[in-house]
Amino acid sequence: DGEYEFYVIATDRAGNAEAPPAEADTATLYDSLAPASSCVSPEYANESPIVVDFSATDALSGIAEVALWFRFDGGAWTNSGLTAEGESGSFDFNPESGDGEYEFYVIATDAAGNVENAPTTADTTTLYDTTPPGSSCTSPEYENGSQIQVAFTCDDPDPDNATVVLYYRYGELDWADTGLSASGASGTFQFTPADGDGTYEFYTLATDAAENGENPPETADSSTIYDTTAPYSAASSPQSVTSAPFNVEYTNGDETSGVAQTDLWYRLDEGAWTLGGTWTPDTKAAFSFDASEGPGTYDFYTIATDFAGNVEDAPAQPDSTTIYSNSGPRIWVSDDSIEFGEVNVGQQGSQTLTIRNDGSENLQISDISPDDEAFDASTPQPLPITLAPDAQVEVEVIFEPDEAGLFEATLSISSNDGETPTFAVDLTGEGIAVGGLLVEVSANADAYAFEDGFSMNISVENTGDAVDVDIYVALTYDLNGPEQRSWSAALNSEYWTEGIVPLVADYPIANGFSLSMPWWGATIPTEFPRIAKSGTYTLQMAAVEPGTLNFVSNYSFDEFILNGRPFVDIETDAESYNAEGDTVRMQLDIYLPPYSLTTDYYLLMLGPDGEFWSPASFGTNVLWTTGAAPVLPYFGTPPDVTMTLDAVVTELPASAPFDMSGQFLLFSALVEPGTLTPFSDIGTATFTLD
Repeated sequence: DGEYEFYVIATDRAGNAEAPPAEADTATLYDSLAPASSCVSPEYANESPIVVDFSATDALSGIAEVALWFRFDGGAWTNSGLTAEGESGSFDFNPESGDGEYEFYVIATDAAGNVENAPTTADTTTLYDTTPPGSSCTSPEYENGSQIQVAFTCDDPDPDNATVVLYYRYGELDWADTGLSASGASGTFQFTPADGDGTYEFYTLATDAAENGENPPETADSSTIYDTTAPYSAASSPQSVTSAPFNVEYTNGDETSGVAQTDLWYRLDEGAWTLGGTWTPDTKAAFSFDASEGPGTYDFYTIATDFAGNVEDAPAQPDSTTIYSNSGPRIWVSDDSIEFGEVNVGQQGSQTLTIRNDGSENLQISDISPDDEAFDASTPQPLPITLAPDAQVEVEVIFEPDEAGLFEATLSISSNDGETPTFAVDLTGEGIAVGGLLVEVSANADAYAFEDGFSMNISVENTGDAVDVDIYVALTYDLNGPEQRSWSAALNSEYWTEGIVPLVADYPIANGFSLSMPWWGATIPTEFPRIAKSGTYTLQMAAVEPGTLNFVSNYSFDEFILNGRPFVDIETDAESYNAEGDTVRMQLDIYLPPYSLTTDYYLLMLGPDGEFWSPASFGTNVLWTTGAAPVLPYFGTPPDVTMTLDAVVTELPASAPFDMSGQFLLFSALVEPGTLTPFSDIGTATFTLD
């Protein structure tokens, strides 16, 4: 490549030759090399046009033209139609595709017609963004700590390169920049409320990398009541009373967040302080104090808690004192209202009411009567009833509706209490119509022992319209108690299913249908359901709309008591032992049921130190360790085994726990594997070690 010059010399036929010219006749610049070029643009832009600067070089023929190419959001490369001359300059590129990523390169052509190859990657990239980002923040409704945590979110295609700034306003002051900023799609500001207690409002403003800025919102994103000051309260009560309940008035207040609750504390005759009631904003403005511990001197104070969680300190002295004197007979009743809820027509609902004499003389109850025949009251002895001081009687209040609808009545209790000669108890209940479908379930006895035969009878009678129902028959142990457990009868099966499932589902019962029959019998203890633990069992039966728990019949139940015994009882051969030479023999009296069990067996000993101890195995002088661990984990028992054996024999003196003096308590039980739920009663025994 380079410059080539030319001239020609002519010679005629006579041999005359032309003299060489002083200068070339012509010259040609030979250029086979393509030019080079590149361009740069801003990383971000938020207005049009985007200025793209270029530079180009060519060593020989020079730059004839530079063309700008682009692509949008990774699409196809396109000629922008923009060209320029010279070795440098700029293009004003109009981003017609809108917001997004624009990539650029340039292609140069020299005077010799050589065209630069397109590069494999873009020379430069610009994120064109004309849309302001969005942001918002949230904060707790109340705060009483040293900082308020304000959480924010940022809505932007590139949140990591956006900046979110937190603004606040205290009370009615102007909005101010907190000086806190962050980047990212979300995060949390730790705001220090330097202006003290009060209401703090917050909003955030975001600015993206293209310098688009969010406009301030018309209202705050969030607000927080900052309150570090405890509320105040005080109780006031009458100086003396002769009857209860009596009102304990109170005042309370909080300057910032408001009072959330006020607790009434009391003590009787300078005893221990006890919580007597809690006021919340939606309850009455005074405590009705029933003085359930009887006559004496009652001290009171209140403690208020505000919505920010600040709690008032207990006062050094009581707010008020009331002397409750019960001179003469004084009636005390456990409730001044009873709600029975829904009771099927023709069925009974009952609740217990306690009447006590808090006076110093005999209380004579002369009459207990409701003013509506749907209610009744039953006493354990005929009226009048005389109660000595501190004596009490329980009254069964009954609701038996004879038609559907809401019933309201007053139960009047008349006595010789001069302060309250008639005590009124409000009664409410709703009668629910169940149509003509009646069901009944009953056991064949009220109480059972092991080896007794158990059976039940069920009946269904429909005097109303034909109806499709689900029928439930269930057996529940410890109904409504802490050990409640239920099983459901299965159709055409001797087994029961744990849980509440229908005996029959979607079963049609025609008008005139009547059935009464014995259902399921077995000898106690039975495997399914597990009738083995002593206690109260309840049979239950009802018909409901298919797939619901909406009753279409009455609810029938029958209770019976089981007086069981342990499957594995325990005893020792003596009640006390001397630690210097006696031998402790722990014997097991085994009575296994007529069916196999998969079980864990526990033999536990509670020592004088308050710790539970478990033997490592059966045998003589075995190791005992602290904690509850099964001696026989997860094993199967054979059916119908009755025997007695020495389980653990310890020759004294021995190591822990037999190195302690005092009383030891033994427990023996077969339990459901992996639980501490016994299959039957727990065997117990005690001995002392001196």
